[in-house]
Amino acid sequence: MSVLSEQEAVFKVNQAIGSMAIEGIVLTAKQQQAMLRIVQGQVSAASLRAKWLAKYSQLKS
Repeated sequence: MSVLSEQEAVFKVNQAIGSMAIEGIVLTAKQQQAMLRIVQGQVSAASLRAKWLAKYSQLKS
């Protein structure tokens, strides 16, 4: 897998965000930044998912 440049990563994330918006899925700025961090390899999707599940599970309790 090749490493994307900053410009390529931003472009790809913006494409995904636009596609989701067409389907009616609107992301917050924080969610968009998380997507960019995942694409850039700065954080794993699995670790963010676990963090968010723990956070929202506590809120529901």
